[in-house]
Amino acid sequence: WQRNFVTLGYMSHPEHKPSIGELDDGFQTIEPPESSIEWAKTQADQALRDYQLCLGLTQNELRDRKMLDVGAGSVHFAAACNWEEINKEIYSIDPKFDQSRVHPGMGRSDARFMKTLPRAVLAEVKRRMVTSVGEQLPFRDQSFDLVLARSVPYDHDPVKLEARLRELLRVGKEVRVFPVRWSPDGEVPYFNKTIFQDILAKIGKEILFETEFRELPGEESYSIRVLADGT
Repeated sequence: WQRNFVTLGYMSHPEHKPSIGELDDGFQTIEPPESSIEWAKTQADQALRDYQLCLGLTQNELRDRKMLDVGAGSVHFAAACNWEEINKEIYSIDPKFDQSRVHPGMGRSDARFMKTLPRAVLAEVKRRMVTSVGEQLPFRDQSFDLVLARSVPYDHDPVKLEARLRELLRVGKEVRVFPVRWSPDGEVPYFNKTIFQDILAKIGKEILFETEFRELPGEESYSIRVLADGT
């Protein structure tokens, strides 16, 4: 997982251990070029590469599918797909969203990103922003062809994790998640696949689906792909 961020340019050296603050800031590490539109485009392009790498996605897999991005944060992914005309039907959900303003939960850099988007892109992204949490998705069963969760914490609250996975499986025909875990000192530990396997096995007694753990570049780094059968 750490090496993925090196590949994407978030860190200057593979031996550098990211702090939580560094990864929370995310795209704020990119220096804006002279043109604000160029800066926004750079961030959007980087988000698209980020999602594709961490969730094992190709551009063809993103086309012509109704998608939900859970924990969408600064909506860079939806903006990128709209901007590149890959897909406009992407719903972004995050508890920080507030439709009365652009995005009050954003940092200054992310708020600037929203404000510098082309009007047509911004309009498409905003009309599909939904304020909610991953454990209570306000959508009907099997509403989406593809549900993405780019950052799924799994080491603090297994009950919450199970509730979130159940909801993702309920609303999506295909689900892809990228697990993240932080140790108290900020080190990035290896992924414990057993935690997800146990929870998915429990859910699998009630819902039929297929699970695939995809190993990504870097040691013990995985995305998890789940295919539901509609039952």
